[in-house]
Amino acid sequence: GLNPAGTSVAVKVQHPRILEKVCLDFYLLNKCASFLEYIPYLNLDYLSMKDSVDQFRDIMLPQLDLRVEAHNLQRFRRDFDGETQIAFPEPLVELTSREVLVEKFVEGEPM
Repeated sequence: GLNPAGTSVAVKVQHPRILEKVCLDFYLLNKCASFLEYIPYLNLDYLSMKDSVDQFRDIMLPQLDLRVEAHNLQRFRRDFDGETQIAFPEPLVELTSREVLVEKFVEGEPM
């Protein structure tokens, strides 16, 4: 259920069209990597730059879904339960979507 009125929250809102911008960046990186690997005298095949860009893309794109971040916060809270030196905010999953993350506000020093 929802928290009582007056509960302090932090709201993270994704930038508009960020998915399109990030996809364009990865497209351009992929084209550059392919072009550089294609130039024979550079001998860059061994670096597998195109594969590295693809792997980085596959890791980064799911991170644009703020529900993934909420899930990770839940896992960190579980894994660090009882620790006194570190705290993670509690995500309010019922208010969180792909583009908006809502979590209980936590006072402290960022790491």
